[in-house]
Amino acid sequence: MTTLTDRYVHDVVRRLPTSQRSDVDAELRSTIADMADSVGERDALIALGPPADLASSYRGDRALIGPSLFPDYVRVLRLVLVIAVPALAALSLIGVVTGDDASLGAAVVEMVGGAITAAIQAGFWVTLVFAAIERFGSPDETVSPEAWDPDDLPPVPEAPRVGLGDAIAEVVLTVALVVVLFGQQLGGRGQGDLATALHRQRRRQRGDHGLARADIALHQALHRY
Repeated sequence: MTTLTDRYVHDVVRRLPTSQRSDVDAELRSTIADMADSVGERDALIALGPPADLASSYRGDRALIGPSLFPDYVRVLRLVLVIAVPALAALSLIGVVTGDDASLGAAVVEMVGGAITAAIQAGFWVTLVFAAIERFGSPDETVSPEAWDPDDLPPVPEAPRVGLGDAIAEVVLTVALVVVLFGQQLGGRGQGDLATALHRQRRRQRGDHGLARADIALHQALHRY
């Protein structure tokens, strides 16, 4: 059976980098035990304050993506990379193969470029979303010491696992990010195709004008003779 101390320590250390967790766990349990001898376990926890605040004091500077979100961040980033990078590289390759200037060299360059672009964009968007969640999406991080109650501490999980709700949220987020990446790629490709078509049209018009001028000059020369 877990105690309030177990739940409190767990809620603190889960927010810390892995390298800090063991030392903080031992130190915090010792501190709580010493305080509990004087005021009791519950009052000792109230005096220490909300776990999020205490974890923040241990971490020092606020991380862009905190330890509590970092495993989810890595998992979603890996999924997006696995899906988006090969797909967008293939899309870039198809665009070259079906174009007018298809060649092996151009296909390789376009495929590698598409993969690198997809990886960079995936890293940017996933990081941006999780940084926003870290900054704005964790209401328990902002609970005031006066409103915090030890009875609200989450239970200590028997084994680390991803809940159904978290799994669904990760899938939805992954799909949304992949759609954004595809939209950017297709939008950029459409603009590039339009620019290429306009350039060819201008060249064709310049060629037509050149032929017309040459024809006029020929007629003028014949007329003089």
